[in-house]
Amino acid sequence: MHNWAKRAMRQILSPQLTLLPIVLSLMGCSAITPFHRTHLPDRIQQEGKGPTDRVEIVIGEPDPILQRLAYVVETPARILPFCPKPPRHQISATTTEMITSYLEQHELSGVYVCVNEYDPVGEWKRLTANHAIGPGWRYSLGILSLAQYTLFPQPVFGTNQYNPFTNRLSIELDEPVALLYEAAYAKDVRGQSLPGTYAAMSMLPGISLVRELRAVNDVARFAQASEDWELEKGVYRKLYPRVGAGSVLIGMVILPLWWEQAICGVVGPASGYVVGRMMESRRERELTSMTSTLPTEETNLAPLSVEKIPNWVFIEEDPTDPEVRQTAGP
Repeated sequence: MHNWAKRAMRQILSPQLTLLPIVLSLMGCSAITPFHRTHLPDRIQQEGKGPTDRVEIVIGEPDPILQRLAYVVETPARILPFCPKPPRHQISATTTEMITSYLEQHELSGVYVCVNEYDPVGEWKRLTANHAIGPGWRYSLGILSLAQYTLFPQPVFGTNQYNPFTNRLSIELDEPVALLYEAAYAKDVRGQSLPGTYAAMSMLPGISLVRELRAVNDVARFAQASEDWELEKGVYRKLYPRVGAGSVLIGMVILPLWWEQAICGVVGPASGYVVGRMMESRRERELTSMTSTLPTEETNLAPLSVEKIPNWVFIEEDPTDPEVRQTAGP
């Protein structure tokens, strides 16, 4: 491409790409709709478990070699005090109940959920048995995902991830917001008529932003339906910057100058963070106003005064006298 064409593209695209994360983040904010259950196509239900089956979470056995490698990888997190990490290789009962409830509500009991598991042989079996994905995608991108799973074990690097080609949800960090984000991606993929094509297209820069927005909004709806303010607040603080970062991937690929790419890399997460804080503040005001308008349980009964009691009679009972005496009051 000629130099004049590159300069023209930079002049046209740079301002738009700078505003792109803000615009797309605002689009994601306004797209939140009431939470509702999703019914999977019959084709996918027949290939997996039934919609009423319980979700099973498989706990992997600790591997000494992987534990040593994970200790080396976690060294920077242990040295730097300002980046604390949540507990790894385990999941709390609260998070377990939350992720189980979400998957069962959306009839996703067929998703293989595992904690701290490394099993390449089992992953290959799940890849070949996942007939919801076409064989063309399974034995191309699916094989690449299997190679990544084998060469970069998730128990070592501590990543929560849903693999649509093997229908596996790996849990390595006890982060409810991040886990629900991956579960929402599983719901999105399994609800498509062509899940393999949708999963492949979702990997492309720009197009991946669509599925990120859908997953973030779905987690926000779930938190609102559950009336869990801490979970909803985590969506605005953790997932919105992630959407902002994903919105500038096109700019980082197209823009040729390193400083323009660096600006995109900073503007994206920053804009998502700002928009997330704005949404958090707005929702907090809404919840406060809703709480203030609720009727109080205080009663407005006036205290009973002695003056209001008729003074013409007082009733006294003598336990020794079967008859009741009535004496005139003062």
